[in-house]
Amino acid sequence: RQGLAGGDDGKIYFSNDMPSGTETAVYFAINDLPGAPTETAVKITVHRFATGAISGIILSSEGDLYSIHRNAGSATFAIAAVTTGVSGPEFVDLTFDLADARIYAYDNLQDKVHKMNLSATTPVSATSAYSTAATGIVAIDAIAVSNGRITIVGDYGEITTTNSLSGGGSLSTWSQRKNLQATPINEISYSAGAHMAVGENGLVMYYGTGGIWTIKKRSTIADLYAAKTVGSMELVAGSNGYAQTMTTSANGAPLMTVSGVPVSTLLPDVRLRAIATDGNNTYIVGSNGTVLYSPNPATTAFNSTSGTYQHDFY
Repeated sequence: RQGLAGGDDGKIYFSNDMPSGTETAVYFAINDLPGAPTETAVKITVHRFATGAISGIILSSEGDLYSIHRNAGSATFAIAAVTTGVSGPEFVDLTFDLADARIYAYDNLQDKVHKMNLSATTPVSATSAYSTAATGIVAIDAIAVSNGRITIVGDYGEITTTNSLSGGGSLSTWSQRKNLQATPINEISYSAGAHMAVGENGLVMYYGTGGIWTIKKRSTIADLYAAKTVGSMELVAGSNGYAQTMTTSANGAPLMTVSGVPVSTLLPDVRLRAIATDGNNTYIVGSNGTVLYSPNPATTAFNSTSGTYQHDFY
């Protein structure tokens, strides 16, 4: 098991192997984005095929997309531009649909969703935009997919969903599900167990029956940037080292470290930006080179590395 992370120096970092499920403190810089160090990776979405090949997309701080690809049996990653330039789309987020081995990206300039099909043998070289643009929105921050339906969330608390795109279906309609008109939503997470959105001022929302999104929690303690389902648990993370479990009843508990204290106590000045999972193996990354790892947050506290790399991870 290995991890990919983007640093604020424009480099892409790859961890050492963790076959025993132990924490890693070693990340290797494998390549730079062409615009480094001012252009950085803000999100990396990849898929490991059964052959061992890895393919995916990097979203940069300039709103550009880059392919990242490693063939089966190879130790070398290749990074290449897919969309770049001031006249091109301005992408804000990515999401992966495992059922179709497809990555979707949202273009904030034309309010359109683009799709990219992943291959074990060939890196992505272009995007294909759906013709129907989203309407009634201002600025979108995140995109997610569940059962073939795309959902986007934005600066004014918009939550808008498409018809199903499963099996190559066309995008024909957008339906608004929620509009908070004030609180920005930063991330949306879909899983079989829960649909959850998080945002500024500790906003946590859950999707319920009848297509209704309900606010479950607000707090001024932290802004939330990441959400992920791990097994039967939902995890959220954000500013001030805030990291905890969450449930649809708005109850939760802080994530603990092997030092015996909550993550927020150990790392009070760290902004936690992203959560990634491989089965129950869970990784949380953030500012000041922070990497948190647990083989199973339900049973095992998080190991932490912070300050080893003077870069922010996303």
